[in-house]
Amino acid sequence: MIPSGACDSNGEIRKLQEWMLCRLEKQGISVHLNREISVEEIRSSGFDTVILATGAGSTVSDPIKGADKAIPAASAIKDISNIGKKVIVVGGSIMGLETAACLTQAGRKVTVLEALPKILDCNFISQAYKTVISDFIEHLNIEIITNSRVIEITDEGVILAPCDDSGEKDFIRADSVVMSFGSKQSKPHVPVDYGKDIAVYEVNSIQNSDDFYNPVCQAFEVAYHLGQEQSAPSAHIR
Repeated sequence: MIPSGACDSNGEIRKLQEWMLCRLEKQGISVHLNREISVEEIRSSGFDTVILATGAGSTVSDPIKGADKAIPAASAIKDISNIGKKVIVVGGSIMGLETAACLTQAGRKVTVLEALPKILDCNFISQAYKTVISDFIEHLNIEIITNSRVIEITDEGVILAPCDDSGEKDFIRADSVVMSFGSKQSKPHVPVDYGKDIAVYEVNSIQNSDDFYNPVCQAFEVAYHLGQEQSAPSAHIR
């Protein structure tokens, strides 16, 4: 939620974030931003309950050669100063399009590469939202290239090819390449042992890249109501 709120087009998300933080602090709840907490810290800090509300992280189905040269979308939005003038955003998901819009509004020339025949080609996004975001992308003159898969990311740009193998490979130059492949639920690969005296609960996590509102609000409600029952619970927000 914090990276998305950095975009000028997502002022409502930023206001929601500020309102939630204000309410939590008024309730006496300690909020720690940009901080990770380890299992060892949890075990040694005297907590008796852990509520997991870790949200989602980016995902990619197939590894791309040179992917380490790219910048994750959330990082690109957080620190635009490190992004070059000509940018390729790989992935036409909601996050990818909002990242493209954010970078364009910051003065970058952006091209979006999407493997599907069209952007936002999925059932869980409303037609109204598809229309709004598509019109906004068109208004900003952001170039969209569909039906193309990235084969390799180089220091000078990306090598791509048609998904249906109907044509030859192509090369597009760019100063920066940003990766955005939607999101997946952030969960440990194996169960974590927090200690026998610590109760562990999990808030429903993000399942779709457009569904951040419900899990964010669930996490807020849990922390807020616990604050009414206890003196000062601690919320670690990443």
